Amino acid sequence: MENISSSINDPWSVGGDFNDIMDPDEKLGGKLHRANRCFDFISTMEACGLSNLGFVGPKYTWCNNRRPSKRIWKRLDRVFVNDLWAQSYHTNTIKHLARTGYDHRPLLMQTLSNQNDFIRYFRFLNLWIQQSNFLKTVQNYWSMNVTDNAMWRLQCKLKVLSKNLSKWSRETIGDIHEQINKWVTRVQLLEELDTLNNNEQSRKDLNREHAKYVKWLGMQDALLKQKTRINWFKDGDYNSKYFHSVLRDRRKRLLIHRIKDDRDNWIEGDNMIARAAIRHYKNLFNMGQPNPVALWNAYQS
Repeated sequence: MENISSSINDPWSVGGDFNDIMDPDEKLGGKLHRANRCFDFISTMEACGLSNLGFVGPKYTWCNNRRPSKRIWKRLDRVFVNDLWAQSYHTNTIKHLARTGYDHRPLLMQTLSNQNDFIRYFRFLNLWIQQSNFLKTVQNYWSMNVTDNAMWRLQCKLKVLSKNLSKWSRETIGDIHEQINKWVTRVQLLEELDTLNNNEQSRKDLNREHAKYVKWLGMQDALLKQKTRINWFKDGDYNSKYFHSVLRDRRKRLLIHRIKDDRDNWIEGDNMIARAAIRHYKNLFNMGQPNPVALWNAYQS
């Protein structure tokens, strides 16, 4: 597999029966599976640049179907993907389906392309405060006149400010990753001109544009550091590929595959989950105010 992985430059997914486990906890019954027996499997997958997608459903995918005293369960079946696959599909769900008389459980893989549109929520970017006109922009929109109670004024101002800060960011900064690509091309061109001309002016031009390029790299690093929440990041260590990988893993962990409603029924699918969540909080907020005496008595008990 390592030889195959070295020749693959496209999104790559590998799934099926690997006849091995990655953790002693993935086996139930029989002799104890020692952790050191998992190292070869784990190191091979890491060498291939493949990461385990996890699963939804029953834990074990294989059973030897022998009598209870000899019965063994293992998670032998799984799906791995490389970084390019994770970049192409932001949602990768592996479902362990029911076994239908066979020793192995079928796996269902569901993917969702990154080309789909999603609701975008406002997020303050720390790199904004480094822009010279940031404070002026905030002051302009925060000083607007709103007449009503204090809470309503705060809500209106925050709504207007967040909307206009996002617009200001698009117009002033734009897409940082696209800007990086543009500056890479420009700096490479100036490097070629400096090599060709070999004079003081070409060197000044190169140094000036290179300084701007480094500034954009710093903004990209600040953005990736904030999104991945890694605080030990060292200045000058521009390992953006690693940070993109961490960010995708974090998004995968935060993804909700299913929830249980008030009647203990499992709800699946993005739309159904969203409706169930809205229904739950509507019911919660529509409840009457709690009795202070009852709360105090409960606290004392």
